[in-house]
Amino acid sequence: MPKCIPKICPSPFVPEYLEIKRNCSSKNIGEFCEVSCKHGGKVSGTNTMQCLPTTAWSSLPDCTCPVPKITQSLVTLKENCNFKKRYEHCAVGCPQGYAVQTDGAFACLPNATWSSLPLLR
Repeated sequence: MPKCIPKICPSPFVPEYLEIKRNCSSKNIGEFCEVSCKHGGKVSGTNTMQCLPTTAWSSLPDCTCPVPKITQSLVTLKENCNFKKRYEHCAVGCPQGYAVQTDGAFACLPNATWSSLPLLR
């Protein structure tokens, strides 16, 4: 005898910069899955995905990079670099008498972490 079974979404694929807050396997249509950013950044927009009638998940949230940690005391930020989006850059500078040894910017990488900070010379 035929019977009806609910449509469910499989566990969502999440990129390396996101983590699932609770178990999201076997969610029913209309249910939500909550995510957060792994590396201390903030979720851009909503922090949930919804199980759609097609049994696919709605679009993934994105993450920003965390607030950069400046460990070299003479390096200064030329702009507000808090919570930059992935692929964005942050410019740095040096006080008078110093120059940036490498490229004067660092980037928010695809995994929502910062590239290496430029060096002074």
